[in-house]
Amino acid sequence: QSEAFADPQRRQLQYQRLAAMLVEYSDVLVAVLHPGYRTQPGGTAEIVAWRQDRSKMPAALLTRRGPAPVRGDHGLILVNPMPAEVTLSHPGSDSRALRVLSSVEAALSAGNDLLANDLLYQALQQGLQHPELPYLRVQVLARVGSTRLALSEYEERAPPPADRDSRWLTLLGRIRKDLALRSGSRRLFLEAAQPYLEAWQRGGSSYSAINAASLHALAGELPRAQDYARLALEALGTEPEVSVEAQYFAAATRAEACLLLGDDSAVQRHLKLADALAVGRSHRSRTVQQLRRLCAALGVDSRLLDALTLPPLIALRRLGLAEVVPLPARAEIALPALPANASVFAGLCDSFDLLLAEALLQQGHALHLVLPYRAERLVEGTRERLGDAAATRLQDCLAAASRVHAERGFLETELAWAASNVTERVLGMALLAGEQFGGSLQQISIDPRGETARFTALPPVAEGPGRAERAQRQQLAQEPRQAAPTGRRMVGLIFADFVGFQRLEDHELPVFWNQLMRGIAQILSRHGESVLLRQTWGDALHVVTDDATTAAAVMVDIQHYLDLQRLKPDAVLGSLTLRMAGHYAPAFESHDPIHAARTYFGTQLSLTARIEPVTPPGQVYATEAFAARLALEAPERFALEYAGELELAKHFGAYRLYGLRQKYG
Repeated sequence: QSEAFADPQRRQLQYQRLAAMLVEYSDVLVAVLHPGYRTQPGGTAEIVAWRQDRSKMPAALLTRRGPAPVRGDHGLILVNPMPAEVTLSHPGSDSRALRVLSSVEAALSAGNDLLANDLLYQALQQGLQHPELPYLRVQVLARVGSTRLALSEYEERAPPPADRDSRWLTLLGRIRKDLALRSGSRRLFLEAAQPYLEAWQRGGSSYSAINAASLHALAGELPRAQDYARLALEALGTEPEVSVEAQYFAAATRAEACLLLGDDSAVQRHLKLADALAVGRSHRSRTVQQLRRLCAALGVDSRLLDALTLPPLIALRRLGLAEVVPLPARAEIALPALPANASVFAGLCDSFDLLLAEALLQQGHALHLVLPYRAERLVEGTRERLGDAAATRLQDCLAAASRVHAERGFLETELAWAASNVTERVLGMALLAGEQFGGSLQQISIDPRGETARFTALPPVAEGPGRAERAQRQQLAQEPRQAAPTGRRMVGLIFADFVGFQRLEDHELPVFWNQLMRGIAQILSRHGESVLLRQTWGDALHVVTDDATTAAAVMVDIQHYLDLQRLKPDAVLGSLTLRMAGHYAPAFESHDPIHAARTYFGTQLSLTARIEPVTPPGQVYATEAFAARLALEAPERFALEYAGELELAKHFGAYRLYGLRQKYG
């Protein structure tokens, strides 16, 4: 054996065989690799190259049979141990990172924070190096409301405390402020103010001063708040306002300072100036939400803020399908008068929807589309029914849309049922956007049947989780829908497993089953007939529920129960944490001949099972379909934080996921 390894060629062949096994049989591959690595046979660089493109592997080293995974779906995490200033000089690294930064800037300017987040996540996963990438990743997570994930990423990616500049300090203050706003704790408001004060001492920007001022006001310390408000106004006089965005924030900061100083007329004047500037919804939303909180803390009528308007959210609700044959050469459809620059949420199920989407794009609206199937299937179906020209128009429309969400799990013979669920998903996604960005939601009902489509404006969904809004959302969630085909239904899906279970000893397993699993069983029993199916094997848990609300309640209740168990002084299983994944989707309902009981099956159960491995231990992740349904059913009970478009396990593709938690209070 020693003689065999003495031969360099045979030794390298063995290294390459080991490398091939790592490439072919690992679900997730973590590689420590900086761009300057030399390529050695069987070395890290070669493993990464093979993982990125399996066709580069020598045929003699292949041992796994079957089709190669789709190129680009690598399950690969690259860790670069070198400082950014070193790796930026590597050919290709700088240009790729700069292209990503340019795309992120364009997405943020267009108000598409979710796209910016996904671009940054993918860039960091690919090992791209630039000092702005980690900062923007944390900043965008905070902007989209993913506060817990933003704090986790901050702790991982921020420089050491002594090396943090004013930007990193104010970013920490922003994250802490969001956490303080959830609890209303005076102590947390003052803790959030501290990084802003440190940033003020280092840089003296109006941004750090006004945030320190507002946090002291929310903590009940108005005199100190007013001192910092005056400092913010002084700093504004020395800061350039080159861009439209800078002019907007200057006007908003002046309005905020004047609100703290009690000058109502100046507040309105500065908000009118801000309103005249064309900036994205996220900027305006953040300003309005901040000023409303201050109005509540100061006892000021929030109608003072009406001078700053939020771009409207509009949900188009379809009544029935209406195929248009032949398809007109252009979008010949009479749209109602819609507000300018609206964010419009709509379904795209048939040729009438295509005409409607084209007309909306022509008017310059940001269009968010929901499809009944994957885009490829919809395009091919359009090609078969209406020809190549219609399919091309559909592809152009999808490319021009701000976002496209495709429903999963529906059969092609279930278009009417799928379209009914698309209509509900449209409203749910619009409500999610309203929760994230604020502002009321306008609804327009569309009946395409007849010679002329009929558009009917519905009462707007009010801002805030008020009683009237909750009743209206519940009514919308319970409206009659298209009946599901026989043996099919929409269900809530849960998959979970315990992290650390494999390390348990035999004497600990009875405690696991008789204590933890018994407690989980009691939680499921409390939900009665709304739990349709419960199964467990080893450390895994699978639950099917009647609706999304029950699934969400089950998941947060189980996590809360486990948190309490870990706090006990005699907690034998304190090291165990649970990962949970939720989904809302169509499934088959049938009889299990093995267990002689009712069962549920379908592709969407497999999808849910692939989310659980990418969920951080101790957290709950849910699909966008689940989040949208929950926004309809129970918005007052649960909060949803965008986690990003993440690669699922087993090469299942990338999906937009949300963190789920119980709302405070």
